[in-house]
Amino acid sequence: MTSQDAYTPPPSGPGAAPSSTGYAAPTDGYAAYPVATVPQPGSYRNGPSGLPRSPIGVFLLSIITFGIYGLVWYYKINVELKNFNSSIQVNPANMILLCLFVPYFLLFSVYCTGQRIQQAQAAAGLPSSTSPAIGVLLAIVVGGHSFYYQDALNTLWQHRQA
Repeated sequence: MTSQDAYTPPPSGPGAAPSSTGYAAPTDGYAAYPVATVPQPGSYRNGPSGLPRSPIGVFLLSIITFGIYGLVWYYKINVELKNFNSSIQVNPANMILLCLFVPYFLLFSVYCTGQRIQQAQAAAGLPSSTSPAIGVLLAIVVGGHSFYYQDALNTLWQHRQA
């Protein structure tokens, strides 16, 4: 093996800028490795899809369990939305506690969840077909926001898996 065959790294030290190929210049004689990129402010990366559920099943289970399943479902979908899109900031546990102890916070929370679904639809490249105002009206009239929101989420998750 001649000296021309041996790899000699370019002169660079710790903290050197990555090359134009997106790989850092090796300083230890090994092959180049990918450089992690730092997301720009306002950018996000879509994460895993949520669980498709039967909208009728969600609605009926909420009625049968006197609203307990409705709270569990509400917590789960907000966690799924948060995991799907890192730009969605929500603390589902605090939302549920406020809904239990502050009477009209539930309507505000239902409206905000509708906005989160719209945000996730936009991040997935879908048209925003969910209206937070309709979700609030359905919550007031028959508690049907769970049916409406779960149907929109199923469309989102199915689009994501396609």
